[in-house]
Amino acid sequence: MKTYCLIIFLIFPSPGKNLLTNDLHYKQSVSIEDRLSDKLFKIAEFKHLTRQLSKKNEKAGIHATIIVPDKPTIEDPYYVIWLGYDHPERFENVYTLRIRSNYINNINLLPYLEIYDDDKFVPLLKWRNKNKLNK
Repeated sequence: MKTYCLIIFLIFPSPGKNLLTNDLHYKQSVSIEDRLSDKLFKIAEFKHLTRQLSKKNEKAGIHATIIVPDKPTIEDPYYVIWLGYDHPERFENVYTLRIRSNYINNINLLPYLEIYDDDKFVPLLKWRNKNKLNK
C-alpha cells in the first residue's frame, strides 16, 4: 500500500499572503494594556504574589491579578497598574505601579516602572534595593 501525501500538497495551494496578513492583523489588534500585562507577569513582585498563594487559595478562586484601570491622558501620561489578589468577592490591591505611556513598547520595563510607597511614586529598582526585594 503506497501513501500519496506528496500529491495532496501539490494539489492544495498554500495560503501564502492572506495568512501572513491575517496574522499581522491579529498581532496589531492586541491592546496596549494586554501587552503591558504580559510583560508584568514576569516581574518579581507579581511572581512574589503568585508564590504567596497556596493551592488551597487557588482552589478557592483566589489568584494573583494585574489590572490596568485607566488609560493615560494629556494631563496624566501614565498607565497605572494594580497588582493584587482577585477574590471571588473583590479585588485586593497589594502594589500600585505606574509607567509613562511612551515607555510601554520597550522590551525591558523595569527601569521605567515606579511603585507607590510612602504617599509618592518612587522608581521600582530603587524601592527593591531599599526593601531587599531584588529577585
